[in-house]
Amino acid sequence: DTSVEIKHFMAFFAGLVLTLLVWVAYFAANHALWDFWDVAYRFNFVYSDITIQDRLEAVGIIIWVFLTASWFYCFDLMIWAAVIGQGKRFLSNQPLLVRVALIDFPIEILLISLSGKNYDHYFFTLLPRFAVLAAYGWSYISRLFTKTKLYWKTGIYILLLFMFVYKPIISITQAYQQPQEASLDRVVKYIRQNTRPDDYVLMWGSQTVVNFMSERDTPTRFVHQKALYREGYTSRGLAMEMLNDLQTKKPVMIINTYLPSTPFVEIDKSGNCTFRPVPMPDGMDEVFDYICSHYVLTTEIGKDGWKVYSLRSQ
Repeated sequence: DTSVEIKHFMAFFAGLVLTLLVWVAYFAANHALWDFWDVAYRFNFVYSDITIQDRLEAVGIIIWVFLTASWFYCFDLMIWAAVIGQGKRFLSNQPLLVRVALIDFPIEILLISLSGKNYDHYFFTLLPRFAVLAAYGWSYISRLFTKTKLYWKTGIYILLLFMFVYKPIISITQAYQQPQEASLDRVVKYIRQNTRPDDYVLMWGSQTVVNFMSERDTPTRFVHQKALYREGYTSRGLAMEMLNDLQTKKPVMIINTYLPSTPFVEIDKSGNCTFRPVPMPDGMDEVFDYICSHYVLTTEIGKDGWKVYSLRSQ
């Protein structure tokens, strides 16, 4: 019944709107509604400002991931193409949930490609749609084999299941078999051994997971510093906010993870401080002047050579 399906969709949509309203009300009540808009939307508008060629290349990479990363992705892509290829009339006969998944599939691909980065976690939004398409595809295959003998049908299902999980299991196994000497593990251990639970630790780069795993707070909302370097978004005001955070909360450690998009200063054991030869956003020179005068090189950790800078003794 179409009317029932429409009612279900409207109820679903109302739930989304209600959740968003609660979120907006929370930030408004804490006088941070502009900050919410600035971080969640304005920054992402700037971050996603790429050329058409970059966007097309990003879409191509996404399709390549579907074809190579997992049979689960590949299977869903084939199911989507097969159903869409049947035309509008065939599509209209599908259940509402399947139709939503079919229509949303290309929309999600476009959203994933907005920044041109295609990070792994961007693909999480596809999983609910893929689950629907996989279930639909599985049921379609089942109908094709209604007259097939049970042992043949069982064999086919086992083969399909093996195809879906083989590569992910191999990837996970290989990850766990790698030596656990990565910078991440070692720096977490080092922080726990050399700081107190109420100390602040600043990770310079994008390794915010270190703060979570070591249970040490960051002194600033700039948990990664990409925004401070993003042309069209960064400003002297943001740099001064960062400087004020460093001055008031004084992280006992600053650890440089060498993220290319967030260059840092180099401080040697003699205390000499040098900047990398890159254009510096307005105000960041003052941030680095403060770091150079208040922090010293303590050690270098892991195969990645993360450098730990500690607060000078007062």
